[in-house]
Amino acid sequence: MPLTPVCLKTMHRDNWKRRIAVDFDGVVHKFRKGTHDESIYDEPNAEVLKGIHELLKQDFIVFIHSARERDKIKEWMDTLYPWFGPRAAAEKIGFPVVIIPEKDEHWHETRVLGITNVKIAALIYIDDHAFHFTGSWEDAMKEWKRRRLLLEDTT
Repeated sequence: MPLTPVCLKTMHRDNWKRRIAVDFDGVVHKFRKGTHDESIYDEPNAEVLKGIHELLKQDFIVFIHSARERDKIKEWMDTLYPWFGPRAAAEKIGFPVVIIPEKDEHWHETRVLGITNVKIAALIYIDDHAFHFTGSWEDAMKEWKRRRLLLEDTT
């Protein structure tokens, strides 16, 4: 079946249903010292790397999102053999890592790990500082207050 302009538009529009966004600090990068000195100082979370690798093998569109400089994240991710980087990709055991162009809000590459600092529409965002919004601002504020109280109890 040939791809008509309508088919291409529908495929493009529905890509968000296959996109998985993963936060960098606190999820991929363990980040145990917090914003220590702006460096990527900690080790990767191996369980997360394996999970991302599995999603890419299943042709999900996976990208890392962060406020950090994308080049620094890419450089760090490229060292994570055998999951990611040029060597892993060349040996066909891992996946390449690319920086998503800033203006590309419809990124749709499979079998490549993208890196962005732009919020791109996705099926799910995996983030250590987020919680699920249920549609109720009141419930969101209750959850925020609960987390603040938990934080105060640990200091």
